[in-house]
Amino acid sequence: MKRSDIQLYIGNQSQIGGSRHYVFADGWARNMRCIDINSGNNIQFVV
Repeated sequence: MKRSDIQLYIGNQSQIGGSRHYVFADGWARNMRCIDINSGNNIQFVV
């Protein structure tokens, strides 16, 4: 399947998977960088 074919079946590309990068601002974890990873098949974890 081509990418354009897949996009016909999903509402948002984040349903397939993706990552989100952020930095904690307060508390013990202040200035800690993290990555929230979503594999798309109900597996989510933070690195």
